[in-house]
Amino acid sequence: PGATDVLLSESSHSLPFFMSLIKALLLPPGLQLLLLFTALTLWFRRPLLAFVLVTVAMLSLYLLSTGLVANWLMRGLEPPTVTPEESRQAQAIVVLGTGAMRHAPEYDDLPQPGALLRQRLDYAIHLTTQNKLPILVTGGSPTGVNEAEVMQRYLHENRTKTQWIEDKSRNTRENALYSVPLLRKDGIDTVLLVSHAWHMQRGCREFERLGITCLPAPTAYANQPVTFPLLPQAIELRKSQLAIKEYFGLIWFNFWHMFDR
Repeated sequence: PGATDVLLSESSHSLPFFMSLIKALLLPPGLQLLLLFTALTLWFRRPLLAFVLVTVAMLSLYLLSTGLVANWLMRGLEPPTVTPEESRQAQAIVVLGTGAMRHAPEYDDLPQPGALLRQRLDYAIHLTTQNKLPILVTGGSPTGVNEAEVMQRYLHENRTKTQWIEDKSRNTRENALYSVPLLRKDGIDTVLLVSHAWHMQRGCREFERLGITCLPAPTAYANQPVTFPLLPQAIELRKSQLAIKEYFGLIWFNFWHMFDR
């Protein structure tokens, strides 16, 4: 399935309530709702300012809901797909977790990969048919389900062996922090990193910071042709939300690691 088929079903990693609230208010549509609420409180005391806030909220919500803006935001994040020549340089494949479903009644309540995670795993399986590389899966239990175990089982069901399991990480930074020692122990210093195209820049930077050569293996490109690029759609708003989240993540990465130099 394409990225736009499943973006709405991403399972977010759990965060402390305060951090979740801040995240919700910085990303659309939370930011627009905050602007509208602020405008409501100012409507009689500062009508001009309230009108400006309403205009900004409505206009930004509309623009971020269009394919034109969503694709433009995604275009700055998504790298080219890996070439066969590049992939032959790798010694292993690393698959980053991104959420598992803890409630799956159609599978007798056995936890399953979320829609986004399934895309990553399917692409890793595709890569192994070309390169026969060992696989490392990384993902902890931020939502109460051990992602690495779910990933290993899914790969096994698709006749693909998992060489390493990292099951303590809660985010992208920890994915790299806990995976690199496992790779180093077996002399691995060059990997194909499997993640969504819009997440690839941040994922690779975390591994490269720890001395691993990262060959990006992006999947499920969100920058897709749109029939009506100026027509607002929920899926385009979701794409904009994910893109803005990644830009914030890259800014935070640069700020956090500027003190490491």
